[in-house]
Amino acid sequence: RPVAQSGPHRASARWFGPGGGQHMTGLLEWLSNTSFSVWLQESPSIWGFPLALTFHTTGMGVLVGAAWAIAFRLLGFAKGIPVGELRPLCRVVWWAFWVNVVSGVVMFIAHPVERGLAPMFWIKIALVAVGMVIQTRTERLMDSGDAATATAGARQLGYASLVVWLLAVTAARLIAYVGGNG
Repeated sequence: RPVAQSGPHRASARWFGPGGGQHMTGLLEWLSNTSFSVWLQESPSIWGFPLALTFHTTGMGVLVGAAWAIAFRLLGFAKGIPVGELRPLCRVVWWAFWVNVVSGVVMFIAHPVERGLAPMFWIKIALVAVGMVIQTRTERLMDSGDAATATAGARQLGYASLVVWLLAVTAARLIAYVGGNG
């Protein structure tokens, strides 16, 4: 089953630099023609793409919700709750992250050419990476005790977390509308 060689994919290939787009496009087209990718693209089964999308959406909601709960506490909300009491939410963030990694890979395999050549997809991936770095720094701060979480640095982490996760979710939604082909 050949993949289209014209349209937005050819223009997006330039994003990878001289010659890089051709190799990347070839790899993505190969992935798009694997039996698993074809099944994800064409199967009417709810056990394919719809299930991956459900896990991905739920995982992102849980991840961002837990990260924001921690961020708002670092910003001074719910001062009656010691920051250490929120430590179990860190495990929730990481579990949700790994659910998103697995479901995201499945979703990428379903549309590798469209996603792999879409700059907005890579912006989203970069924002998620930054968000997880912020999460790691936040966890280290939380391990330092409640006094450390009352600092300007803690508030900066809180603001950074809110902004980065908002941008990551926005970028994820924009993939469908800005060069991601649905």
